[in-house]
Amino acid sequence: MCNTFTKGITLSTVHTMKGQEFDIVFLIGMDDGTFPDYRAVQKNGVDLKQEKNNLYVAFTRAKRFLYVTYPMQKTMPWGALKGRTKSRFLEVFDDYCL
Repeated sequence: MCNTFTKGITLSTVHTMKGQEFDIVFLIGMDDGTFPDYRAVQKNGVDLKQEKNNLYVAFTRAKRFLYVTYPMQKTMPWGALKGRTKSRFLEVFDDYCL
């Protein structure tokens, strides 16, 4: 029997996924300040729009399943825990999530 799934996994960033498709895609770290990046949020202009376009590209790379996660808290480089909120880009999907 022919296996239609590729063996192994591919680790990639959202920014390098353009032109590729996978049966299953996991997007991790989808919290505000990480995606969109805090610098794009501060500028609130073209960079923020580009981040939103990159997310669209990432979403459309999944052929069958798309899993999106974000942390409730994050350990900062100096060791402190900081509460996180989901990316502002995900709020439009609230009615579709299980």
